[in-house]
Amino acid sequence: MRRHRGFTLIELLVVLIIIGVIVSLTIMSIGDNRGEELQREARRLNAVIELAAEEAILRSQPIGIRFDYDRYAFKFLDGERWTDAEHDRFLRPHTLPEPLQLDLVVDGLAANNEEGSRDQPQILLLTSGEMTPFELVVSHPDLDERYLIVGSLDGRLEFQRDD
Repeated sequence: MRRHRGFTLIELLVVLIIIGVIVSLTIMSIGDNRGEELQREARRLNAVIELAAEEAILRSQPIGIRFDYDRYAFKFLDGERWTDAEHDRFLRPHTLPEPLQLDLVVDGLAANNEEGSRDQPQILLLTSGEMTPFELVVSHPDLDERYLIVGSLDGRLEFQRDD
C-alpha cells in the first residue's frame, strides 16, 4: 500500500491549538499596564517634590514648581527671574506619558491654566521647610483610579489613591 506524505487533520488541529494557547498566554502576560504606569508616575512625582523640598532647605534657596496638564518643571530663582532646573539630574522638567494628566488646585482654584507668565511657579518650596498648600491629582482619562498629592503649609506631603 502506498503511503501519502503530508499532515493529517488531527496533526493540524493540534498545532493550531498549541498556537492558540501560546498567543493567549502572550496577550495575558502583556496585559493592561495603564494603571501601573499611572501609579508609577504619581509616586515618582511625589518623591521628586519631597526631594525638591529637602533641596530648598539644604541649598537655602527657594524652589518653585510649575505644573501644566501634561508636564511639570522645577525652577530655581536666579536673581529676580525663575529658570527651569534643566541641568539638575532629578529636578529637570518632566513630561508625563500620554494620556496621563495633572490637575492642580491652589487656594480652592484650578491652577493649571492660570494666566500669567509660564516662567512663574505655582508652588513655592521655601528654605524654612514650608510650601504653598496645594492639591494635585494625577489621572488617566480612561481609568477610574487617580492619585492625589496634597501639600500642606508646614511642608508635609500626603500621597493617596483617590477612587
